[in-house]
Amino acid sequence: MMNKNLSENDRLLLRSIFAPEVATVPFSDSHQINMCQRPDGEIRHYGYKKIKDEYHRVYIASKDAGLSWKTVFVSDKQENGAMTQSPWSGDFIAIERSDKHNTSCVRFESLILPVLNQEPKGVYVIRSNQGPGSKEHTLKKISDSVLLYPRQPIPMLSRKRWLCVTQKWDNGALTPVVLLSDDD
Repeated sequence: MMNKNLSENDRLLLRSIFAPEVATVPFSDSHQINMCQRPDGEIRHYGYKKIKDEYHRVYIASKDAGLSWKTVFVSDKQENGAMTQSPWSGDFIAIERSDKHNTSCVRFESLILPVLNQEPKGVYVIRSNQGPGSKEHTLKKISDSVLLYPRQPIPMLSRKRWLCVTQKWDNGALTPVVLLSDDD
């Protein structure tokens, strides 16, 4: 998808990379929910950047398969963050929690959709036909429980099913949770 937008020089540079090579450093753990690829091939990683004791929502973006990166500040809390595109409907989907009691700490404010913290406590599916960077979305509550750090949902291509890994506190221990859905 991305290679069609690359110059011949960038294609040659990509072919010359044989081992991991540092191109940028994300603002937070990329294993969580904060990294995605837009339909135009742009890679984004969302996070927070601290400037003079104040946190600002940002993303780093690459339009050349990760060879170079630009930092972009996101001031609108209605703007969608990282999402996964459905191979079936083409919509973009994310799973995120709202925990109104923990919004005093920036790490509890949703990177996908900060205004989600205004919703009742629980876990939500965020759906958009425009995806990351747009303000268009719908919310659907799927659980009253507060599940921690849900990862990006993964479409299982062998059958029409979504899988999402998350975790919860259970009797003082962090326990893995897997969400499955046959809905799209």
